[in-house]
Amino acid sequence: MATWRVVEMRLILTVCVLLYGVAIMSVAADMNQKSDEGPRITDQQFFDALNLDRPGMEKVKTAVGKSDLPAAKHEFAEYLRHRTKPVWKVGWLASLPRGKRNDKTDTREADRILQRDLPSVGVYHKYEDKIDWSLDPINYKEWPFQLNRHAFWTALGLAYLATGEEKYAEEFVYQMTDWVRQCPVPIDDSGNRGVLWRTIEQGLRMGHNWPAAYYLFLGSPSFTDDAMVTMIKSMVEHARQLTKYPTTANWLTMECNGLMHVGVLFPEFKEAENRRKTATDRMYAELDKQVYPDGAQIELSTGYHQVSLNNFALAWDVAQTNDIAMPADYVLKMEKMFDYNLLAAMPNGYLP
Repeated sequence: MATWRVVEMRLILTVCVLLYGVAIMSVAADMNQKSDEGPRITDQQFFDALNLDRPGMEKVKTAVGKSDLPAAKHEFAEYLRHRTKPVWKVGWLASLPRGKRNDKTDTREADRILQRDLPSVGVYHKYEDKIDWSLDPINYKEWPFQLNRHAFWTALGLAYLATGEEKYAEEFVYQMTDWVRQCPVPIDDSGNRGVLWRTIEQGLRMGHNWPAAYYLFLGSPSFTDDAMVTMIKSMVEHARQLTKYPTTANWLTMECNGLMHVGVLFPEFKEAENRRKTATDRMYAELDKQVYPDGAQIELSTGYHQVSLNNFALAWDVAQTNDIAMPADYVLKMEKMFDYNLLAAMPNGYLP
């Protein structure tokens, strides 16, 4: 009898252990599922990264001090909506048509994107339901690479400004937050072996396409506090990746331009000065490493020459526009690359 009691107790204990193990596995699976969504940076980590003593941030600091993070998000978003500096491409933004739709308003490209018929390398693919950001519908790896640069968000933003119709802003917010959620930043990895977070795409997103979308939609009520903070959380994650995983040659210029833009356009972060310095130091060094004495870019391709030159210039432009000092001979070194274009041009004005 006692033996059966012992067996019975062992069976009960075994079942309990198995049930406990299943519960632990379920919790772990749930945690893994959550960890596989972006942004990885938490609200608390986000506000810890801000310089709350910066002028204009008083209401944000008060809300954080009360541990009222929803209020802190609202106050930070309001601060961003109403700040006048830093600025980005002032002339371009000011030149854009604004108002209501008329018979001359052309939103065909934006309307296509609104239907999630998205372009990459000149080829469109229509997603019937949710967007799979890693999908390669034409069996050409450049298609998902370039899709994830998000250049098409600019078309949505231009249509929004031209018409004032919130459907364009709503779709941008959906796509941007969906991308951040589906595509979390790699952990302890550059991302260069995958599709979504290669450093070249990171640099291109931060160096133009995301700032363009941010400023084009900044005044939209659809660009909510949560959406804005989600976007900037991801920009912080981009900047940290670009700081940690530099590459070489023309890729590095795109990475540094992206890093410079985040450092200049969001000086509210404690890491902003280091981002600007890191980008400046790397770019300045590359003007010697990457450029031959005659001004040719080291890869000896006129196409890559323009890529590097364009990013050298864009980083300088966003810095100068916002009174960020650059090395005194930065432009002088860059001028050699412009001179090379003139000297290498064929009689018809084109480069070989």
